[in-house]
Amino acid sequence: MNSERHSLVLRSHLLRKTMLTQRAIDTSVKAYELNSIELCQQVRSTDAELRTLRHSIGDRGRALFATGTALDSNASMACCALRIYSALEIMCTAAVEISQNTMLILESGHVTESPATEEMGGFVSSLLRLCSVALSEEETRHSRRVLLIERGRRRFDPALYRAHDALPAWPGTHVNCELAIMRCFSQIAEQAYELAEAITLWIEGEGCLDARRECAA
Repeated sequence: MNSERHSLVLRSHLLRKTMLTQRAIDTSVKAYELNSIELCQQVRSTDAELRTLRHSIGDRGRALFATGTALDSNASMACCALRIYSALEIMCTAAVEISQNTMLILESGHVTESPATEEMGGFVSSLLRLCSVALSEEETRHSRRVLLIERGRRRFDPALYRAHDALPAWPGTHVNCELAIMRCFSQIAEQAYELAEAITLWIEGEGCLDARRECAA
């Protein structure tokens, strides 16, 4: 797209960030499932790559600013791209937090053993995978599948309740960490729906109403 020449976040940025986010979430889910400190450490490595990408985008913004190039921040396409980037950023942070809490559970001498929480992890990974395919192939049928799942929340909410009920009633570091992991999975799911909507609008070139209001504010 010609409009991307002066956009802060290019499609190449989004594809790279989506790939790294997918890796971080998949690895954090596996770390929880397998009680693996090594996989927790791999999430940190991916987070370092994400920081490099953030710096690259920051450098692009400073370079554009130095040339006096005006960024069309009110364009719906640009706003949708920023919505996608923002959703991915929140998901990345949640993935890192999942790995950190898994590490704390393991270091406290406990193991992660909640099938319901594992189910949540698999579910959010599948949501992001659909979004990744939609963005890379520019095909909205994948992102629309996520939006259809969102309407009922039939798969995620029951798993959340089951995981919560399965926790011991007494307080403890590992219990608090398990609760934090559940909240992270819930956050990733919420952002996956935001991501799917933004990707759908971005591909179809429709107006991003909410994002446009933010850009105009």
